[in-house]
Amino acid sequence: HGVITLSENVWFSFGENEFRGDTVVYNLREERVQVNPGGRSPSRVNITIRPGSLEGDGDRQPPADEAPAAKHHDPAEDDA
Repeated sequence: HGVITLSENVWFSFGENEFRGDTVVYNLREERVQVNPGGRSPSRVNITIRPGSLEGDGDRQPPADEAPAAKHHDPAEDDA
């Protein structure tokens, strides 16, 4: 049915995003993750979601080494 349940000290990674908890439920069809669903687990939940890490994210900025080179402006050329 497209649902994966992982239990006992789970670490789940999707791209650069990470989910940690006693129980992680991943719904493949809805692309939804639940960590310790129902709130019954006494352990902590740790979730790391990195901006721009999801496929198709149009807001991603290129790293500095991919960015276009800065253009140099010479004020002396303004008088010409």
